[in-house]
Amino acid sequence: MKQIYEKMKEIGLGKLILLLAAGVALLLLSFPKESAGGSTAIPTIRLSEQESTENEYYEQRFQEVLENTKGMGVCKVMLSPERDGIVVVTEGAADPAAVSEITYAAEVLFGIPAHKVKVLPYN
Repeated sequence: MKQIYEKMKEIGLGKLILLLAAGVALLLLSFPKESAGGSTAIPTIRLSEQESTENEYYEQRFQEVLENTKGMGVCKVMLSPERDGIVVVTEGAADPAAVSEITYAAEVLFGIPAHKVKVLPYN
């Protein structure tokens, strides 16, 4: 016990407190957090997974907007991982005016140039 005390004294109180705080922080991060819905979520996310989740959110929102637009019908949206290109599959792809509107919407919402927007017909 005396050896431990001597070692702690040698390290210094400030460094010891910092080491202890870092240990507690690592411990807290290693346990899953409870979300408001009651499901357990892991607090750490790799950057690529976070980007994927954000892309899925934007894809879903854009799809909802398109499906609620007159003449579009069923839509599926896929945004490139870098968000510099988009593919939209829709029943409204047969109408050139609808394709133009989708292209313009992608330009406005995502800043994607028209030549990187592809609208395909839905089967």
